[in-house]
Amino acid sequence: MIECIGEAAMYEQLAEEASELIQACMKKVRKLRGENPTPKIEEEIDANIKEEYSDLIQCAREFNLVPDEEQIERKRKRFYSRYEDMIANKDDDALSTPHVTIKKIIEPIYFM
Repeated sequence: MIECIGEAAMYEQLAEEASELIQACMKKVRKLRGENPTPKIEEEIDANIKEEYSDLIQCAREFNLVPDEEQIERKRKRFYSRYEDMIANKDDDALSTPHVTIKKIIEPIYFM
């Protein structure tokens, strides 16, 4: 594809696909929160997220981009470290959010 449309156009395409993935994810957030609801059902939203993610990966592959697995692992560890700090400091506002409850459930499994 890159040889047909050129490098600059391929970067534009990559950015466009990233933007479309963001929009699809934001629609999922709206559905999950029930705020500013969308008429789409969750299955449609999930399928759209998968489609946009696949489009983004396809564009990235045109540049031979691959994820840095070590960076991903470092980020995951930093992420959980921040949650551990919140728990240790008893940050009640942060701890009352649903994602912290989920973290308490998955952390023992994830760090096995």
